[in-house]
Amino acid sequence: MAVECSLYGATAETHDRITGGSGSFDTTLRNLRWMKEAGIHVVVKTVVMTMNVKELGLIRDLTTDLGVTFQPTFRIFTPADPQRFVSHLRVSSEDIQNSVLEKSYDPPLTDGE
Repeated sequence: MAVECSLYGATAETHDRITGGSGSFDTTLRNLRWMKEAGIHVVVKTVVMTMNVKELGLIRDLTTDLGVTFQPTFRIFTPADPQRFVSHLRVSSEDIQNSVLEKSYDPPLTDGE
């Protein structure tokens, strides 16, 4: 069993801009450290988008330093509210290929873990 948490950037500036919450990066890191120290298996999920794709390697490094599993996803779902247009956040195929080639991710967990 694992706890999954979201991390949207390697810096407070990026993470907080995406979440819209000042201080959310520091709170997230504090909670990740607490869970790791408590012996909880933590999986950090990052929705990769135009706002954070250049930090993907740094996010991987940060999660490695924290000792948690890193699993990026490139899926951005269109919200039910048509006023919330999100396609501009999707990264290009080239950026996705570059990220995969850099091996910026851990393999997905299996159902048995």
